[in-house]
Amino acid sequence: MKRLCSFYYNSKSIAFFIVFILYQSIVLASPYAEYNAEIRKCYDLIIHLKIDEASQKIKALKSTQADNIALVHMQNYLDFFVLFITESKTEYQQRLANKSKRLDYLDDITIQDPHLAFIKAEILLQWALIHLKFDDKLKAGSSVYDAYNLLESNKKKYPNFIDNNKSLSIIHALAESVPSWVRKIIGVNGSIALGKSEIEKLAAYALNDENYFFREEVATIYSYILFYQLNQKSKAISELEKFNLAHQSSPLIAFLKSSMYLRNGDNEQCLKVLNEYRPSANQLPFYYIDFMIGRSMLYKQNKEAIIHLNKFVNGFKGQHFIKEAYQKLAWYELTINDDLLKYKYYMSLCLSKGNQLVDEDKQAYKEAKSNKTPNAPLLRARILYDGGYYSKSQQVLIKNAESLQDQSSTQIEFSYRMGRVLQALKNYPDAILYFKNTLGLDPACKDYFTASASLQLGFIYEDQKQMKSAKYYYEKCLGMDPPEYKNSIHQKAKSGLQRLKQK
Repeated sequence: MKRLCSFYYNSKSIAFFIVFILYQSIVLASPYAEYNAEIRKCYDLIIHLKIDEASQKIKALKSTQADNIALVHMQNYLDFFVLFITESKTEYQQRLANKSKRLDYLDDITIQDPHLAFIKAEILLQWALIHLKFDDKLKAGSSVYDAYNLLESNKKKYPNFIDNNKSLSIIHALAESVPSWVRKIIGVNGSIALGKSEIEKLAAYALNDENYFFREEVATIYSYILFYQLNQKSKAISELEKFNLAHQSSPLIAFLKSSMYLRNGDNEQCLKVLNEYRPSANQLPFYYIDFMIGRSMLYKQNKEAIIHLNKFVNGFKGQHFIKEAYQKLAWYELTINDDLLKYKYYMSLCLSKGNQLVDEDKQAYKEAKSNKTPNAPLLRARILYDGGYYSKSQQVLIKNAESLQDQSSTQIEFSYRMGRVLQALKNYPDAILYFKNTLGLDPACKDYFTASASLQLGFIYEDQKQMKSAKYYYEKCLGMDPPEYKNSIHQKAKSGLQRLKQK
């Protein structure tokens, strides 16, 4: 009996000790931020769109790194890329609650670590982009405002925490491009110069440290600001190439590089990158790559374009660029096959398929709605120009110059297209004459070609250091209300004016 009692009390003591240890481990466990090797593996899977593998990795890490808030960051990255790539409304509704859950969880944490506010801001900014994808501008604006305040506060509290620059730089660089009344409402201040300075420092750091966690993102943001905000296209490409980012296995790097090459007038290099990219079977389908290949093939007037464009419209279930894709299929039939019936067929699909959320889709819809068939030589010249085949485009225009200039319906576009070709060939004096002629043909300034001609004149005069003339044409552009690409044109004019202030 004595032995039994002793066993009972010893067992009770052992049980109490075990419970005490478990309780202590729960109480003593505290959240922390550590971007370690396992988190890095998870991140790499996500940015390579290996979503299923990444999901499994996150699930496994929950049992070993449950208190690591870097894991929360990775969970949000996964949601971001799934929603950004697929544009699935169903997925959006299902995953939307994750935003507030993660932010609420992080709000309850009080650790003294700059990563805490940084991760909150990253979550907000990623969701801001997603909200924009699904045309929820109010939520997007609110998220940017909250992220901006978090990052600014974090920068004051932890001035040596360089990761702040990654997200702050893009907010600051874009701040001047939005209307002043919007800036006042959301309370965001900044400048292109400030954004460039911030990301330049981080880019230099990332370039010298191949193990820096956000190296690819920093390279992307830096080249984006140089390319789109500062109009330094060649420099943007050369700076990006310094990072030696492999596009062969990365759909996002392939997308970034090919986009820049194309917009810099190098369709051949764009196609080279896209053709060298090799998707793996376990990657999330990125159908936009197919659209890009099809579009670039069209610019080259290559018959393989139709294969890739059809793959995009048949496979992609999202919202953006569908109307544009049907427009490009119509252009293919008109400029390559000279098939008017098929042109009209695809333009009818342009009316019924997709949405009008981006400028490209809005313009495609407007063309379809007008029920007017574009002039084939002008369209062919435009397509060749868009691919960077400037001399071929010029040859088409010269060959058809007499008939195009005699018709009132084609005069403005002919003058504009010739101006763009001459500008691309760096014959600036003649380009200026054609652009000014374009403005003279449309004194009411109601045409897209007029607004874009004014923008291009701003670019030319800025490049030639004639700042007063550049300012005049940028402001003239902003005073116009073009029916197509208004947001894009005005954004570039605003960026131009901001650059002039810094010179």
